[in-house]
Amino acid sequence: MQMMWWHSVQDIQRLINRVSAARTIGVAWLRSVDIDELILSIHNIIITKNVRNSVDYDEESSSWNLRIKDAEKNDSGWYKCQINTVPMRSMGVYLNIDSASDLVDHNTSETELTVRKGNLEKTNAVNYTLCGTDIVAEDHFLFKQEAILKLLTRLEDPNGDAEQSKISRTYNPGTAEARYKDPRRVREFMAAFSSETFLKRGVYFSLFDEEHRNQMIQFFEILQGADSWDTFYRTACWGRDRLNEMLFDYALSVAVLHRKDTKGIALPPPYEVNPNFFVPTVAINEAYRGRMKGVNTTISFIFTGTQKNEEQKVAYFGEDIGLNSHHHYWHMEFPFWWTEQHGKKKDRKGELFFYMHHQLIARFDAERLSSDIPVVEPLSWNQRIKSGFAPMTSYKTEGDFPTRPDDVAFRDLPFLSIEEMRVFEERLHEAIDRGYLINREGVKVPLNIELLGDIIEASEYSLNPRFYGSVHNYAHMLISRINDPEGVFALPPGVMEHFSTATRDPNFFSLHKYIDSLFKKFKNNQPAYRKEDFEFPGVSIESLKVQSTSRAVPENQMITYFEEFEFNINNGMDVNPSDKNLHSKAQVQRLTKEAFKYVLEVFSFEPQSAVVRIFLVPKYNAFGEEHTQEEKRWSQIELDKFVVQLSAGQNTIVASSEDSSVTVPDRKGIDQLLQEIQDAKSGRSPLPVNKEHRHCGLPNRLLIPRGNTAGMDYELSVMITDWTKDKVGRSQLGGSVCYCGEPDQQYPDRRAMGFPFDKKAEVDAFDVANFKIQEVKIRFIP
Repeated sequence: MQMMWWHSVQDIQRLINRVSAARTIGVAWLRSVDIDELILSIHNIIITKNVRNSVDYDEESSSWNLRIKDAEKNDSGWYKCQINTVPMRSMGVYLNIDSASDLVDHNTSETELTVRKGNLEKTNAVNYTLCGTDIVAEDHFLFKQEAILKLLTRLEDPNGDAEQSKISRTYNPGTAEARYKDPRRVREFMAAFSSETFLKRGVYFSLFDEEHRNQMIQFFEILQGADSWDTFYRTACWGRDRLNEMLFDYALSVAVLHRKDTKGIALPPPYEVNPNFFVPTVAINEAYRGRMKGVNTTISFIFTGTQKNEEQKVAYFGEDIGLNSHHHYWHMEFPFWWTEQHGKKKDRKGELFFYMHHQLIARFDAERLSSDIPVVEPLSWNQRIKSGFAPMTSYKTEGDFPTRPDDVAFRDLPFLSIEEMRVFEERLHEAIDRGYLINREGVKVPLNIELLGDIIEASEYSLNPRFYGSVHNYAHMLISRINDPEGVFALPPGVMEHFSTATRDPNFFSLHKYIDSLFKKFKNNQPAYRKEDFEFPGVSIESLKVQSTSRAVPENQMITYFEEFEFNINNGMDVNPSDKNLHSKAQVQRLTKEAFKYVLEVFSFEPQSAVVRIFLVPKYNAFGEEHTQEEKRWSQIELDKFVVQLSAGQNTIVASSEDSSVTVPDRKGIDQLLQEIQDAKSGRSPLPVNKEHRHCGLPNRLLIPRGNTAGMDYELSVMITDWTKDKVGRSQLGGSVCYCGEPDQQYPDRRAMGFPFDKKAEVDAFDVANFKIQEVKIRFIP
């Protein structure tokens, strides 16, 4: 496949005489609107109601023409001509009516392809011509993907891309209000940006700081409200060199995740956009020394702490950059500041807040048990913080992240006291005990898991934020600013004040164990499951086993180990033009696993759809004692959930660990993404586009806990339930749906998240044929 990009009529005209016709083949013209495509014409029949559109076939040039009479600004956008060959081929072009000189043609071809611009000045019409049949699909996606990567490269420096830099100089959102859905918000943002109080470049941005957050939301809203990709792109180019770097990064990233016309675009991983947050300062300095010598460098670094610190034993988990990225993107997909003016509420967002963090706690506890240390203890406002933390990383311009020593007491912030946190906690306990909330109007509202998640976080959907506070968000700030709560020493915030780095602090897990206890209390107050809640008549699990797919290991044994991982840290370093071709990388160990598969023998009385739910739990605690059933219930780690079609009689179900609906594959780095774009342009290989690409999701290599060298004991549980009763919407539970839901859709599973272990069950409830437990081992290979 060959991808060619033409930017002038002269380039295009050189191909005209080399192109063969497609006259006898069905041809359709389409226009892209968000993620949909509107059919304008099929062959020479006009489908659209727009009377200004027409299509004809030019015998002389052997080409089809789409003509737009009296072209106007609203006609700007992406157009695609589709040829009904086998396989189907298509080509797209971007039309910008602002001025003829701004037209950009993005063409794709294996052999010959022509897009010809008509005479705008003389006819006030726009004509596009497509000739040939060997045309590659996904016309303008490469342009978008490359544009986003460029916008997020070296944010502290002026934009190094000539096209984006030119747009930044010549475009002004304030003089283009009509291109946005709400011009009033554009005016408000431009006025705020012009004020002295607007956040400057070169300083930290904190989403937890109300003023910072409101400024970010203003910019996000004009990005989100841009009427087209072109307006969105120009707005981003304008903001790239003017706005605070971290504010811009966050707002642009959230917009990319939520706009329909950016679906499928891969954002660069946060550890490559801002390496200083993840790579120790000493390693960054060593990379600088390599650059001074004029050589490419790869710097190895280790996790924080020493053997004197018990928490160092599990630092590989909290400091895993893939886990950091998952937490970072989850809070971008489910922002606590999101309101319905930004889009409809994310389905079951409050429950997802509970369940995703509950699962992180269960996984962290399992990693601790793998290292023979007890599970994490919840923090308390009445106790000192036992574990200190020295991040050893830094802001790009404002120095190191603050270090917290052991045994530190909570301290009041100027706007929040510890006593207020105790009061908020008491009110939450009272609401859970009584089974209702008090809303802003003083009305009692029955409590459910969704509302509880909203008020604990608290999101903008909290029924009464003044009364119940924002326990989660406030706690992040209290821990982050514990060393300098009054700002006496002008210290920047700690790692807990950024979702991308929060899990690196062991007290992240102490905080969420505390929050998890509130959810557990609510769940324990609910009626227990009964056997009829679990039964699936006519379905029985005859056997369950786990098999390795990569090496000869005993049945029901899984393997984990550490691997070396390299990533680009160029964005974390200041460079001179003379050494910008040098490359600096960091190398760190990370936990991974060997692939395995689940094999189930299942009998079904009749053909039917079913959902398989798979969980794992450590069998013993840190002292070698078997966990109680209640401890096992609340510590279950969800591994997968998938739909199967059962035939009448015996069924063998085989599922790969690589296809888990909890996880995502390793994220592609900037270098890999750029190389794939170049390969597609040059024709070396196509660039597959996944419109359902998810950023949110646990790295697949972290699917199971580390285990130990002897082979640690776990219990693998499987329950099969009736999918026709559980299903919501059209989803089949793919992607990372378990922790991250479905973008812009309902959560596809009607059951409570964590079912069947989310609440207590009667003694005989699990005594059903569609549930089975298998003992397994996880062996860690050093």
